[in-house]
Amino acid sequence: MNKTDFPVPEPILPIEQRVAIPDLIPLITGTVEGVDETQYLRTGGCSRGCGACCQDVIVEIVADPKRPNYADWLKWLTLHNLTVVERDNSIFLHIPIPCSALNLQNGDCGLYGQAERPDMCSAYPAHPLELMGLEKVCTYQFTPLARDNRYSI
Repeated sequence: MNKTDFPVPEPILPIEQRVAIPDLIPLITGTVEGVDETQYLRTGGCSRGCGACCQDVIVEIVADPKRPNYADWLKWLTLHNLTVVERDNSIFLHIPIPCSALNLQNGDCGLYGQAERPDMCSAYPAHPLELMGLEKVCTYQFTPLARDNRYSI
């Protein structure tokens, strides 16, 4: 099943209740250096049983399209079952390796609410580029912040 074929899950809570207090400090803003310097405010929340963001590992590679055999290299990556997304001077590889804490039957995180769960899981996604391929599934929203409303993280 392709990630874009997932049905849009029902939210656990109404949208006004889905932003957790840790997500408000410091307003979960983020930039992707060299790709998108805009800061965004993240709103929304996870839907129970979705697990779509835990299906792949996403790795950013800064690549030079002028390098010899660049197009051939992209084909090679695709043949190794990697989804390749090109954006500006970066390549984002979606590697189909589900998180070991993800229950593949019901989409729940086996570490949710436990100290063993990495902090980055609750902060993810921090930038809209991290949702590439999940836009139709994920219920998080990103609003660009005006330059005078920017916060540093």
